[in-house]
Amino acid sequence: LQVEDIRGKRSKVKASNVLLRFEQPSLGDFMREAQAMAQTIEVDFLWECCEQAEFTIAHLAEAYFGKSPSPLETASVLLQISHAPMYFYKKGKGVYKPATPETLQAALASVEKKRQQQLLMDGYIETLKSGAIPDAFKGKLMPLLHRPDKNSLEYKALDKASFDLGLSPLALVAQCGGIPSPHAYHLAGFLLEHFPKGVDFADFAPLSMPELPIAPVQAFSIDDAPTTEVDDAFSVRSLDGGSCEVGIHIAAPALGILPQSELDA
Repeated sequence: LQVEDIRGKRSKVKASNVLLRFEQPSLGDFMREAQAMAQTIEVDFLWECCEQAEFTIAHLAEAYFGKSPSPLETASVLLQISHAPMYFYKKGKGVYKPATPETLQAALASVEKKRQQQLLMDGYIETLKSGAIPDAFKGKLMPLLHRPDKNSLEYKALDKASFDLGLSPLALVAQCGGIPSPHAYHLAGFLLEHFPKGVDFADFAPLSMPELPIAPVQAFSIDDAPTTEVDDAFSVRSLDGGSCEVGIHIAAPALGILPQSELDA
């Protein structure tokens, strides 16, 4: 077939690719009318009209309208099906198959979940742009700044709000009062880097400094001159029988540090 589009361009189309044929020589506002009619068709009801088997557009249009459909009605059904891929799967030229109830329910639930997530993220963005920190961000700000999960809603909202305001995420959080001090910001980065599992430890009894006997030897430091912490040494002592005892002396300063004392310093 030789067809001419609305711009006057002519091209050849295989007859096997033609879905609808019209008797009227001029279609005029056919597409506009078909699109308007398609908007009146409820996709849920259209899905219920077809059986769980493959069907043609003409067959579904006849089931939906309850009569032999006109080309306009058939085209409107085709347009609506084309915009509902969750409900109908294309199986061939003009042939479709409805989604199973289980598959459709899962797809609709996924769409609703994404819609709810988008609404939630939009709320985060508006709160950030208004100069406040969303409640959901509390306890997550430092990970968002130092080691963010870029798939999380919080990160996406922070990134979008920062882009809209022309600020970096750090500058935006600081502007919203989310950073107590530079020390808190850098300490959080250090802890996330070196203690990714947190700094909470199980309760244990405080350690006491053990009574260590003084070794009857003269120890010699092996640290070099610029060292500020002289904590490694060795010693050599002659034993009866002509043998020698080599002693390795390593300081254990942790025994003299009480729990939590590094945070109080």
